[in-house]
Amino acid sequence: MGIYALAAAAIRTDVQIYAFEPNPHAYARLRVNKFRNGFANIVESNIAVGHERGVVDFSWFTRASGQIASGGSIGAFPERSDLERTVVRMEPLDKILGVRDLGERGLVKIDVEGAEMAVFEGMKETLKKHRPDIIVETFNQQHVDFINERILPLGYRVWTVDETTGLHATDGIQLQAREKEGNYLLSVRDAPVV
Repeated sequence: MGIYALAAAAIRTDVQIYAFEPNPHAYARLRVNKFRNGFANIVESNIAVGHERGVVDFSWFTRASGQIASGGSIGAFPERSDLERTVVRMEPLDKILGVRDLGERGLVKIDVEGAEMAVFEGMKETLKKHRPDIIVETFNQQHVDFINERILPLGYRVWTVDETTGLHATDGIQLQAREKEGNYLLSVRDAPVV
């Protein structure tokens, strides 16, 4: 729906905020929120961010309440009656016009419901060239290992984000015991700005 993009646009009216949302319903809400709040600095795109250029299947659960689903899945559609489906364009961050100009203080937020490896694979050059700060959510050990292999050699430090107690430095991304705690801040800077 654009909650993080809206917050970033409100705080930093002087920078471009790039928001990618493949779910057409959530994308429509993002656009409404952008225009209703007058945030001309949000550049929204109805695409999935991944490891290669192409077209992919995308699905999400329908909700009986009519609320827009916040998550989705890339890949083959399971045979379920409670899913909505579409086909979306996928692009790697390294190839998206504008994102290549992140600058020295770029920030990338990644909440892709299990497609973290694809996103990090598609941003190898962005990581090397711009070394942006990254907020990532992940709950999968294979994804954690994959991300650590890419960020740690580049000098990234990691902080676990705990919504109650704040940021906690850790040696690489480490899955948390509580399932809700899967957010991490990655940065090449000595200490995060909070």
